[in-house]
Amino acid sequence: MRVDWFERPTEEVARALLGATLVHGRVSGTIVETEAYLAEDDPSCHACGRRTRRTEIFWGEGGLAYVYLCYGLHWCLNVVAHAPGAGGVVLLRAVMPIAGLELMRKRRRRDDPAVRLASGPARLTQAFGVTGRLNGADMKTGDFRIEPAGRNPGRIVRGPRIGISKAKELPLRFWLAGNGAVSR
Repeated sequence: MRVDWFERPTEEVARALLGATLVHGRVSGTIVETEAYLAEDDPSCHACGRRTRRTEIFWGEGGLAYVYLCYGLHWCLNVVAHAPGAGGVVLLRAVMPIAGLELMRKRRRRDDPAVRLASGPARLTQAFGVTGRLNGADMKTGDFRIEPAGRNPGRIVRGPRIGISKAKELPLRFWLAGNGAVSR
């Protein structure tokens, strides 16, 4: 995947990621839910109003992973995506597993049905073996990557974000209608 694929408005990339494939080693799945986080005017975004060493990646090269520990409990996987001169990331909220189901179940220590294995940000990172050591990884090529969708993924729904307390009313969450792997 080319860098410029990620160098467009964050909301546009959040929609375009639906139907793309997330790959990490032997596991893969179709991205079915995302949320956009904008570095400007989005109080729920880690980078809103402040550029720090931790958040500098929000303005960095498109396609890099931004991985952080949420509430000190679980990892969240984002991909840097923004128009030139802007800053932003897209949170990967849910993936429909394609390959590596047994490894995903082992990592999650659960025998969940495939549709629940990576349904939600914490489940997704557990199932895909994503930790903080992948922060800054290039997701355009290699063993940990996103492959663009080869076809129309289906009807896309847009609505408010979930699981946050600030700016949750912003319609920056996108998901594939009727897909069983979508969280909540």
